[in-house]
Amino acid sequence: TVLAKPISRRQFLIGKTLGIGWAVGMLFLGIGLMFLFLVSYKTIYDGLEASKADLTWKDGYGEMAKVVPALVLGYMETMVFVFVSVMISTRLAIVSNLMICFSIYILGHITPMMLEKEDAFESVTVVGQAITTIIPVLEHFDISAAIVGEATVPAAYLGWALVYTSLYSAVALLVALILFEDRDLS
Repeated sequence: TVLAKPISRRQFLIGKTLGIGWAVGMLFLGIGLMFLFLVSYKTIYDGLEASKADLTWKDGYGEMAKVVPALVLGYMETMVFVFVSVMISTRLAIVSNLMICFSIYILGHITPMMLEKEDAFESVTVVGQAITTIIPVLEHFDISAAIVGEATVPAAYLGWALVYTSLYSAVALLVALILFEDRDLS
C-alpha cells in the first residue's frame, strides 16, 4: 500500500533504510549511555570496595573511554546488517530474511578463522576467500582482544571500519535498488 503512494521506489528503500538506521541509532544511544554510566559506576564501586582513597572522576572516565570504540563498532556492524536485510527484503519474506541474516552473521565471524589456519586445505581457503568477497567480514568490528589486553583502539581503526561499513552498505543499497526496481506491487 505504501508503494501505491506518489513516491518512487528509490525514495521508499532509502527512507526505509534511513528510518531503521535512525531507530537503531537512538536505541544504541540510549543503551550505550546506560552502559557507560554502569561502567563508570562499577569502576568507582570497585575502587571503594578496595579502599582506594584517591578516586576521582578520571578513573570512571578512563574506563568509559575504553568502551566507546566497542559501542561505535557495534553500531557499524548493525548498520551493515540493516543494509543487507533491506537488500534481502526486496525479494524474500521476513522468515527467509531472518535465516539468511543469521547465516551471514555466523559466516561473517567464522570465515576469517578458517583463513587463518596455515595447514588448511586449498579448497577451504578458496571457498573462504570467496565467502569473504561476498559476505561482510564481521571480525573487523570485533575488538574483544584489545579490550582483554587492556589496549586502546586507535581512531584510525575506527576510521577504516567506517570506510568499510560505508562501502559495503552502499553496495548493498545499490543491489537493493536494482532488485526492487522491477518488483511487482502484489
